[in-house]
Amino acid sequence: DPVLRDAVYRALLDSLNLSDAHHAELIRRGLTSEAITRNGYRTRPSGYLEATCAALAERFGRDEVLSTPGFYPSPQGVLRFSEVPGLLVPTRDELGLIRALTFKADEAKNFGKYRTLSSNRKDKKPPWFGPGPLMYPHIPIGVDAAMDAKGLPRVVRIVEGILKTDVAFRLDGFPAIGIPGVGNQDGVIETLGALRASRVRLAFDADWRTNDAVAKNLDKLAKTLDGSGVPVGLEDWRNEDGASKGIDDALDHDVEIRVIEGHDALREIHRVAAKIGAGKAKPKVEPVELRVVVPPETTVDPLAGGDIPISRTETGNAARLVARFGDIIRWCPQWKC
Repeated sequence: DPVLRDAVYRALLDSLNLSDAHHAELIRRGLTSEAITRNGYRTRPSGYLEATCAALAERFGRDEVLSTPGFYPSPQGVLRFSEVPGLLVPTRDELGLIRALTFKADEAKNFGKYRTLSSNRKDKKPPWFGPGPLMYPHIPIGVDAAMDAKGLPRVVRIVEGILKTDVAFRLDGFPAIGIPGVGNQDGVIETLGALRASRVRLAFDADWRTNDAVAKNLDKLAKTLDGSGVPVGLEDWRNEDGASKGIDDALDHDVEIRVIEGHDALREIHRVAAKIGAGKAKPKVEPVELRVVVPPETTVDPLAGGDIPISRTETGNAARLVARFGDIIRWCPQWKC
């Protein structure tokens, strides 16, 4: 239930504050104090927030809180919220509902730079398999109004990164949506439809020209949009100073941004993706025939390192091969795959 999830997340964020360090970092990124307050960023402090979780459970119900990504029970059944300190960034839909929380750990070694909160706690004992992360496209507050003000055509910029999208929209006012990662493209077409967008401009990080994964996913998204009848443009810039990787950095540093439209954009994206992919092609490995001959009267396999019983079946052959060559192959019976 998106409305319930929004209510739980809003109540959680209302119980938290934003640290001075996080506020200063957001200002450095290009946001104003007004935008920071409006967007609802918060600092997740250390600890399990058990008292806060208990209050949320009393207000909304325990099962309802546990259905919200980020919450999970301790081994004793006490409700907890993702325990690593860091910055919480809301992901909002076209109605302004908070659909997910993106998290930037204060110490990146914990979970990488950014991730979307999940209740899957496979690392805990016992493990908890709650709702996974909702990788939903983000619409910054005010985008729809900005599109109305600009009139037709309704052009939307697509950015990789939730916070980066907020910053870029604040810096130049160009309507934008953000995806939580280059490969997380679900819901993009639906989000563009909700905004009544007539065109898009793709603004992935500048390393799309050198990073195979970024280039492939940019090419994939461009093809998906084109196949859905959405005209595609590309915002392209050079990260020559090493500090203008993202569209927010490029805007903040007044880097020249070239716009390529239509089929020229599609061709350029595909050309770069194909070139990088060709350069990373794996060398061809010639097949090697392996034959294991065991006399039918043999009842043990001396080459397998012990008395390995042999049954004259395909299962027996599989067991023998694994016993001999288990460092390079594994046995996966069909009914266990």
